[in-house]
Amino acid sequence: MSQIEEALDLWYGDPLADLTDLRHHPLTISLAEEWIAATLTYAGIADAVGAPARPLPRLRALAARHPLHEPLFSRLMTALAATGNQAAALKTYEEIRHRLVRELGVDPGPELVRVRQRILRQRPAGTGSDGLPTYLPVPFQAPAPPADFIGRDAQLRRLIRALGNADAEMAVVVCAVAGVAGVGKTALVMQVAQRQWRSFPDGQLYIDLQGSGRDPVEPIDALTRFLRALGMDDRRIPKQEAECAAQLRSMLAGRRILVILDNARDAAQVRPLLPGPGSCGVLVTSRQRLADLAGAQLLDLDLFTTAEGVDLVSAIVGPDRIGGEPGAARDLVAVCGRLPIALRVAGARLAGQPGWTVADLVNRLTDEDRRLDELRVGDVAVEASLDLSYQDLSHREARAFRQLAGLPGRDFSLPAAAAALATEATDVRAALDNLATRNLIEATMSRRYRYHDLIRLYAGRRSVLADGPAGSSAAVSRLLDWYLSQVAEAVGMLYPDMVRLPDGAPCTATFDSTESALSWLDDETPGLVAAVGHAAEHGPRERAWQIADQLRGHFFTRGTGPAWLSVAQAGLAAARAAGDPQAVAAMRLTYGQALWSTGRRDGALAEYELALQLAEQVGWLSATAYLLHNIGLVHSQVGRSGPALEYYRRALAASRRADLEYVRTVTLNDLGTLCWELGRLDEAVTHLEAALALNQRAGNAQGEAVNRSNLGMVLRQMGEFAAALDHLNHARHTFEQTGVRQSEVGTLDELSQLYAQLGEHAEARATAERGLALAREGHDRRTEAALLATLGSAVLGSGSPTEAAEMLRAAYDLAREVSYPYGAAAAVIVLARATLATGDPAGAAGHARTGLSIARSGGYQSLVTEALTVLSTTEPEVVAVGAEPAGR
Repeated sequence: MSQIEEALDLWYGDPLADLTDLRHHPLTISLAEEWIAATLTYAGIADAVGAPARPLPRLRALAARHPLHEPLFSRLMTALAATGNQAAALKTYEEIRHRLVRELGVDPGPELVRVRQRILRQRPAGTGSDGLPTYLPVPFQAPAPPADFIGRDAQLRRLIRALGNADAEMAVVVCAVAGVAGVGKTALVMQVAQRQWRSFPDGQLYIDLQGSGRDPVEPIDALTRFLRALGMDDRRIPKQEAECAAQLRSMLAGRRILVILDNARDAAQVRPLLPGPGSCGVLVTSRQRLADLAGAQLLDLDLFTTAEGVDLVSAIVGPDRIGGEPGAARDLVAVCGRLPIALRVAGARLAGQPGWTVADLVNRLTDEDRRLDELRVGDVAVEASLDLSYQDLSHREARAFRQLAGLPGRDFSLPAAAAALATEATDVRAALDNLATRNLIEATMSRRYRYHDLIRLYAGRRSVLADGPAGSSAAVSRLLDWYLSQVAEAVGMLYPDMVRLPDGAPCTATFDSTESALSWLDDETPGLVAAVGHAAEHGPRERAWQIADQLRGHFFTRGTGPAWLSVAQAGLAAARAAGDPQAVAAMRLTYGQALWSTGRRDGALAEYELALQLAEQVGWLSATAYLLHNIGLVHSQVGRSGPALEYYRRALAASRRADLEYVRTVTLNDLGTLCWELGRLDEAVTHLEAALALNQRAGNAQGEAVNRSNLGMVLRQMGEFAAALDHLNHARHTFEQTGVRQSEVGTLDELSQLYAQLGEHAEARATAERGLALAREGHDRRTEAALLATLGSAVLGSGSPTEAAEMLRAAYDLAREVSYPYGAAAAVIVLARATLATGDPAGAAGHARTGLSIARSGGYQSLVTEALTVLSTTEPEVVAVGAEPAGR
């Protein structure tokens, strides 16, 4: 050993260091390697004879000259550890690891890693004077993840990527995973821990903080467990939390340990357990979103996708059993609310009952009253998991959690919750925010709140136990009262002239503008639909028909046919069950208009006629006049112009007697439209201008826009294009601003036809396509037929007769299907023109004769003229008998 020392003393720096050109010569490099090899041999001998400190100066000097030489650093680390400088040895490892990654893009080689592991895993031969072990143990406390862990690929990648950024020179990496009870937070972090054990070779510390229970682990108790796991003598563990936290940070310094804090109550419980700056990583799970945990990367764990849910059940039960019932497997995932714990229980129940099919279990779970009882196997149950979260709520939070779960609808707003609880909104907001933080409810981006299906069932069960049946029903009753009051005020502002029942609801002056009233109605429509259904089924019944009646004006202008039908049917059922004739009349009116809005004219007419009998019976004059108008409108639309004119005249007379200007106005408008269809254009303009004057005098912008749209239609046919365009653009702007889709569609139809007449075929096509899309959104098949014909006409004008013919055939077929004779005649006459343009005069003549027959039956004189015009081209001998030119 002394001879090697003498030889090493003869070295004075790097070989040929003053000759730059020879610095990288192979001979120079070989000499340097001999120097390193001799030093390593010297260090090995020193270690063998029990003198590990003697080579340290030489090793340090050479390490400084060769900062990437791994064998040299391995020997330096061994020597440092052997002299009791374990922290320095581990720091040396971190230094070369960072240099290798930064400069070469590689991790330390196997030898370096083995030396480090050997240092860490040496058991303490005793403790120093400070109570610390001479060598620290390497704990691996994290439980194994479930063997059938499924999915979560994106979340795994995100967490692993975050932990990969742990750096000795940076703040500790903390990832906090939050989610509802049973969503799989612990399983996810255990899977990360298993995949990352090589990246944290100094071990894994794990503790269940029991934050969702009544007795969460105190931070000092968790610190004590960690210090003990790291080898600290119990007698030396500090008694104060701050001192324990500082000691933990000291013992983790320079090491790469993954700390897993499972089931944390809140950020305050977590903070003392965090390592200081360095290479450690931390994974936290909590039912709360730990937004106040400074520097933490937050991950909200969502429910499974349907595919992930099916895969989990398949992993538990076996792919053959699940694969044989794919539909039932998807139903099982749905009825379990895509909640992993529920699916795991369901899978275990199936595995334990070989004779059950998946459909059998789905049927058992369909009963909401028993679903939570069915989702239990052994000591695992969805309800027990939720119990822990519920027990931690304050009295106010628990009451809100229980009673709001019974509200009808998928979600609710803060004002609705405040009304249901009869509590100030500020207090309710605080309770809801805390429930959302604990993942017991979800706060949506649209400032509404909703329950997971299983949590709603759980909360309902707790409500029955804590409040009795009356508690939840009282909350719903308060909500229904509030809904009626709000709806009455909103529609009173938006549709003041709409015929409806006397509501008697108190005005709360909630809305400061028509815009805010309309926005509220749009936002609350799903909740209102659900509320009407709930009231019809569970009471109070009068709230069902009262709210449904108030909503009629809004549904009429918004064109939401399916929702309107649902509300009307529920309101009618409630009114008939109560035996209130005026309420039944109102609901038959409502149901009839809902049917009419979806193109079901025969059904609408039947409801209107029944409603008219009841309205006359109870002396409801405004409804009588309005129903006479509606009956006339249906007759007009299905081609029965004689009865339509008669009912319109009766409606005008009734509206004058009862001084109902609104009914008179809409009747004049629709009478003008009928006159246009009959080719009586001058008379049409007279009626429409009279309606326009009434609406302008009343300040009814919506009604004015309807009149202008129809005037544009008539003036277009009369050739007064400039005036027509002005009226139609004015109407379109109003409908776009107010969102009245049904009326906007009709205006787009007319604008398209006007553009076509002006030769602007591209604009005509684009306008018709926009109108067709809106008609289909509103499920109005009659208007869809009209727009298809208009689009076909625009396409024909642009020079594509074959494409146009396909659209026009579809328009004709649809118009016939929905009993729309005017639309059928218009479509088939344009189809005749398209067929003629394809070089088929015989086919064109056949279509023109069909159109002529329908037009003459309905008395549509303008269409008779168009059909004869086509026939005069295909069959010149045809004489257009009875055709009258359009004119004013």
